[in-house]
Amino acid sequence: MSESYDFEVVKDNQIVAAKRRVRLPRLHAAWPIVAELAAVHVKGCLIRVRNARGEIEILIGVVAARRTFAAKAFAVVATLFVAGAAVDGLPV
Repeated sequence: MSESYDFEVVKDNQIVAAKRRVRLPRLHAAWPIVAELAAVHVKGCLIRVRNARGEIEILIGVVAARRTFAAKAFAVVATLFVAGAAVDGLPV
């Protein structure tokens, strides 16, 4: 069963961008969309994710989101390298 979520980018209490009624199988699936929004919006913005009832499920600053996803991406690449997997098609 999926639920609908609204993604809002907020600056100075104004919504500057939004993705409405995004159907997701679970809340965890919202994080890639949060990362996408964080990549294209400026410092000082917040990313807010609301469920269909209007309740805030996720609230994170753009800079915090960028740092979180950069750290996770680095950890994935490091894990692949240590495991001996090919990264970017290059053999390790």
